[in-house]
Amino acid sequence: MTTPTTAFDPAAYLDTEERRDGFLREALATNDAHHIAHAVGVVARASGMIDIAKATGKSRQSLYRSLDKGGNPTIDTIFGALEAMGRKRTLA
Repeated sequence: MTTPTTAFDPAAYLDTEERRDGFLREALATNDAHHIAHAVGVVARASGMIDIAKATGKSRQSLYRSLDKGGNPTIDTIFGALEAMGRKRTLA
């Protein structure tokens, strides 16, 4: 008999600003553009993607697609999402 499993969602554990900032700092330390973009997407989901989409002027679906694993966001999308989340200070 097999045991049912569910996909791990790190956004469910990013329930404080400190955890979100730490998650982004760890991703930035990798210098891996795809990993960083995915981390921004995870934090955006944890912060509320609808609000991030409104603040960036992009559709929610577009942000989900571009900030998901395998997505290819522009730097404008990444910085726009970070700014909308009030995370510019994370980059410092």
